Amino acid sequence: ASLSYPNELMKELSPLIVSPSQVPLDWLAGYVNLPENELRELRTCKWKKRDIRSELRFAVSSDLTTWQVFRHCLDSSPPFHLAVSLWRGIDNLQHTALRYVPFMNDPAVTEEERRKFGEIVPQAYRFADQIIGDILARMGPADTLFVVSDHGCAYEPKRGAYGHKRSLAPGVFYAYGREFRQGFHINTPTVFDVTPTILRVLGLPPAHDMDGRCLQEALTPQFLAEHPPLEPIETYGPPQPYRIEEE
Repeated sequence: ASLSYPNELMKELSPLIVSPSQVPLDWLAGYVNLPENELRELRTCKWKKRDIRSELRFAVSSDLTTWQVFRHCLDSSPPFHLAVSLWRGIDNLQHTALRYVPFMNDPAVTEEERRKFGEIVPQAYRFADQIIGDILARMGPADTLFVVSDHGCAYEPKRGAYGHKRSLAPGVFYAYGREFRQGFHINTPTVFDVTPTILRVLGLPPAHDMDGRCLQEALTPQFLAEHPPLEPIETYGPPQPYRIEEE
């Protein structure tokens, strides 16, 4: 099976993959308060959904791998018009470990569990913040950065579970670049507004079959004057099914 396009790119990227059993112990130690022998056991336990020990090593290996591959592509390829990367760690670990964060005061969690696992979610955010800082350091004056989440995470009393936050504000949307008004607060953006906004910044038209809108109130007057909206096209085409090609 191929996990890259073109297929031969996988040979170049394979050395950058950090498997769950190879996650450095010092990285795991930043997430949990466990002795070294338990950290080593954590690296080899089998995956089980919502099991904190197995989910942690897979989430950390995923983010480490994604970051190494993303940096490699940025450094070794011609300049991109658009580069997109998905970081799963915060999402996966909040589902599994938000209950252990001390301020949640979950009565089902013991003090010992909070001591061991209470830093997992905060550390996931620190890693994401480190990634954003690294990207900002790489940016030139003409580059633009979007930081977007598809949803927030919280304890939902009606469902009795930690999961997707279903009330406002459900997630985050940040935009940084010369096209955007500094310090401007965007009222109730939605995930549907992300693509039309990115298209506007790229100088491409929206499509009639798109939900959402361009968040033009956040754009500078100068940008709006120099880049009037383009007439929408009918469609960019139907969604393409995701397939893994068999070799």
